[in-house]
Amino acid sequence: PPINDYQNDQLPKFIPPYNSDTDYTFSVSANSFDTPNTSLTQVLQLNVVVDAVADIPVNDDLASANVSDDDSNSNNFTLVTTEDSSINLKDLFSTPASLNSNDSDGSETLTFKVTGLADGFSISGATFIGGTGTDRIWLVDKAALNAGTVSLVTPTNYAGEVDFQIQFVTTENAGDSKTHPAKDVSVMITPIAEGSIGSSDTQNEDESKVLNFGFTTSDTDAASAGKESLVSFSIDVTGLEAAGIKLVSNGVDLTTGKTGYQTITVTDGVLADVTAILTEDSDTDYNFNISYTYNDVALDSDGNKYKAQIK
Repeated sequence: PPINDYQNDQLPKFIPPYNSDTDYTFSVSANSFDTPNTSLTQVLQLNVVVDAVADIPVNDDLASANVSDDDSNSNNFTLVTTEDSSINLKDLFSTPASLNSNDSDGSETLTFKVTGLADGFSISGATFIGGTGTDRIWLVDKAALNAGTVSLVTPTNYAGEVDFQIQFVTTENAGDSKTHPAKDVSVMITPIAEGSIGSSDTQNEDESKVLNFGFTTSDTDAASAGKESLVSFSIDVTGLEAAGIKLVSNGVDLTTGKTGYQTITVTDGVLADVTAILTEDSDTDYNFNISYTYNDVALDSDGNKYKAQIK
C-alpha cells in the first residue's frame, strides 16, 4: 500500500515472518510533486538482509525423581536408577520427545554439552570434544538423544550419586550460535547386594579344619561408590555335639552343651575363623544351617545412606 505524506522522522518497519531468516528484495517507488501538474517518479530495488539469530531451547525441563534413604527421608534427584543399569540420557528430561529449539522450521539445530563428570564416568553415543577429568566435554546431538543411543557409562558395580552439567547450544544454519546457561544434573544409583556364601567344604579324617565359607563379592568400592560387605554370620549347632563335631571360633567352643544359632564375629566385613574338630577316626559327613547378612551401602553427595541387604 502507498505511504501518503511520508515523513523522514517516521520510518516504516519491515517485520519478517516469525523465525524466518529469508532475505527479501522490494521494489520501492517514490513520487514527488512540486505543482499539481509537475511530478517525479523513481523506482529503486531495496534489498533487506534478515540475519539469522539463534533461539532458546524449549521443553528442556529436567526430570525429577525421589528416593528414600535409610532414615526414611525422601531425597530428590534428576533420575533414580539401580546399580549396573543402563542410564539413557533422554531419561534426564521431562519430555524428551518434544525437546527442541524454539525455531523448529529446520533452519536451526539443537545440541547440548555434557561437562563435570568425574574420572571413571563417560558418555557413549556422543562426540568427545576433549579435556581431562571434570573438564572433559561431550557434545550430544538431539537426533541421537531421541533415538535413545546416548548413555551415561559408570564404573562396574558403582552405586551412589553422579553429578554433572548439561548446557544447550542452539545453532542457526547461517552460522549464529548461542550457548545457554548450564543445568545441574544429579543421578542417584541405588545399590544391589550381590555377594555370595559358599555352601560346602572338605575335611580330612583326624584333622582339624578352618572352614571356608567363601564369602565373595566383586563390589569392593569405597562407601561413596557402593561398598558391599558381610555384616553378620551365625551357625545352627543343633545336633553337632551328638554327631561328634566340635566348632571353635576365637577360642570359644560353639557346640559343647549348646543348641541353636551361635553368632560368629564379623569385623569390617571379615568373618572370624571357625575351626571344625572331629572325633578320632570319624569320616562321617556332616552339615549345619547358617544365617548371614550382607549389605551394599551407597552414599549421596549429602552423606545420606542407601542400603541394599540380603539375609
